[in-house]
Amino acid sequence: MTDLTAAEALAVAPLLVASFFFGFYPAPISDRAGRVAEELGAAARVHSLTVPLDAKTATAPAPRP
Repeated sequence: MTDLTAAEALAVAPLLVASFFFGFYPAPISDRAGRVAEELGAAARVHSLTVPLDAKTATAPAPRP
């Protein structure tokens, strides 16, 4: 009785290779993640801008869709 069958080894082998590759050379993942994080941050900054209330009318602006 073996702990790992051939089918299981074939399923795990690509994951093991990818883990070692990206462990020693993480640039492809970190570069892409950095760009995505910058885009999400820019979008969040645009949507978080607030419009000051007019002191005379004291009504809030209409909600964004």
